[in-house]
Amino acid sequence: MNGRVLIATVFPIPHVGGASTHIEQLHALLVSRGLFGALLTGQDLVGSPLARLTHLLARFMDRDTSRVRFLEEAIGRLGDQIERAIPPASQSEWIIHTHDPLATCAALRSQRTACAVVQTVHGPWSRELLTAHADSPTRYHRAILTLEREAFCGADVLLPVDMGQAAILKDGFGVEPERCHIIPNAVDSHVLAAIEPSVARQLPGRFFLVPRRLVPKNGVEYAIRGFARLANRPRDLGLVIAGDGPLLSELKRVVASEGLLRDVVFLGDVQRGALLKILKRSVGVLVPSVPSHGVVEATSFSVLEAMACGVPVIASAIGGIAEIMTSEAMGFPVPAGEPAAIALAMGRVLDLSLAAKQRLLETARARVDEQFGIMTWFSKIEASYDAAMRMRSTRQGQHRLLGSDPPTVARR
Repeated sequence: MNGRVLIATVFPIPHVGGASTHIEQLHALLVSRGLFGALLTGQDLVGSPLARLTHLLARFMDRDTSRVRFLEEAIGRLGDQIERAIPPASQSEWIIHTHDPLATCAALRSQRTACAVVQTVHGPWSRELLTAHADSPTRYHRAILTLEREAFCGADVLLPVDMGQAAILKDGFGVEPERCHIIPNAVDSHVLAAIEPSVARQLPGRFFLVPRRLVPKNGVEYAIRGFARLANRPRDLGLVIAGDGPLLSELKRVVASEGLLRDVVFLGDVQRGALLKILKRSVGVLVPSVPSHGVVEATSFSVLEAMACGVPVIASAIGGIAEIMTSEAMGFPVPAGEPAAIALAMGRVLDLSLAAKQRLLETARARVDEQFGIMTWFSKIEASYDAAMRMRSTRQGQHRLLGSDPPTVARR
C-alpha cells in the first residue's frame, strides 16, 4: 500500500476499552510503516463553550431530541475535520479508517469522495445501546440504527473483529461477503510478557481479576457469585473488579448479599497500562460474559492479554472468546451465566501444579502468537486497504463513464 491513512472515531483516545487498544496499536504501526496521515478522535469534536452550554440546556429540556442532535453535530464536526486533514488534490491516495458508524457517516458525507473508507466493526451500536441502557429513548435508538445502515452500506470494506460480528453485518444489514473481511483483534505478546506485576498495596495478597465494564453483557455478577461458591476458599484470596458502569450499585448489593464485603475490591476504571500490571499479578483472569440483547462478546482483548501475559483465563465459551480459546489446553472455558462452573474452574486454577500451569500457559501463548499476533493482524489490515482502494477506484471509474458525480452521502 502506498497511500496514507486517516484514523477517525468519535470516541476519545485513549479511553478504557478494547476499541481504544485497537486504535492505539493501529496508530503506532501506521507511524512505524510511514503510512500514518492523521488521527481524529472525540477530543477533536468539542465545540465552543457556548455550544456546550446550549447542548447541556437542551438535554434538560428534551433528552431524546438532544441526543439525536448530538449525533448529527458530531458527524458534521468530524466531517469538517476530515476535509481539513486531507488535501483535495491527493484524496485518491488516502484511506479513511473509521471505528464507529458516526465516523463512517462523516467520511461518506464529506467532500473527500475519492478516499476509500474502511470501518472496523467492534460491535453494532444499536445492540450495545440496548444492553447498556435499557431505558434508551426509542427515537435515539432508531437514529443509531439508521446511521449504522448508512455506514455499513457505504463503506468500501468492513472489518468485523470476529465471525459473530460478520454474521450480524450479513444477516442484519445485508452486507455482501466481498466487502466483509474478518480480522480478529490482536496483541503484541512480547511486549505484554515483559510487563512487571503491580505492587499496589490496595490489592489482596492473591486475587482473581475481573477486567470488565459493569454492564449486563459482561456478566460480572456471575463472577461474584462464582467466587462466593468457591469451595475451601483460601483466606488470603480476593476478587478484584476493574471497571465502572451503570451496574455498580447493584453489584455492590450482590457482594453484600453473598457476605463478601471484605473479599471483593472495586477499583473503578483503570487505564490499560496500570491494568496490565494488575493482571500480571493476578492468580487468574475472569471474563464471564453473557449474551444480552443480541450482543455477544467479540474477540476479547482481556482474554488475549491474559494468555499473552502468562495468566490462566476463565472465560465464557461464547462468541469471539470461543474463537480464541478453542480447548481446555489453553484455558478454562465455562458455560455462560453459570456461577457453579466458574467456581469449579477457579478451584482448578488454584490446584494447578507448576508443570501443568507451565504447559497451559505455553499453549495459550503459542495460540496468541500464531493466530492473534500483531504483525499478522497488521498485514491483514494492509491487504484490506488495498482492496478498499481498488473498490473505490473502480467505482470512481464507473461514475466517470456514466458522466455523473459519485454520491456523497452513501456509497452503494
